[in-house]
Amino acid sequence: MVVKLTKKQADYLETFGGRTKEAIYYISRWGFNYKLEDGLGKVYENKEKKPFEIFEKLKMVEAVINGYEVIEPKFKFYNFSDKTRFAPLYYAGEEELTSDKEFAKEVEEDSEEYVALKILGFLKAEV
Repeated sequence: MVVKLTKKQADYLETFGGRTKEAIYYISRWGFNYKLEDGLGKVYENKEKKPFEIFEKLKMVEAVINGYEVIEPKFKFYNFSDKTRFAPLYYAGEEELTSDKEFAKEVEEDSEEYVALKILGFLKAEV
């Protein structure tokens, strides 16, 4: 079964360039007095942001063995209709807002709509 990974997790696995034994070795030893290391020799220090959490080690090993696909995060944007911040209005398309979250448009990260909505001050919620 194909494992779903984020872009950062997939980029980490790509550093091994198909060397599956090495990838499994570095992923599985992390946490047992070893720091996380990628296929290019980069060592992730303790306070440094890592491509995956330690509890996701099994998922990463399964991705090496069974293959993986990258999930593109999608977001729904909303703003509030008044200053009470009680009733959110969701972006439903060009020049359209809706109060029903089901009808809100899903926007892909780094699309033109995504950038425009962020600039306009809309808040985002990952789907």
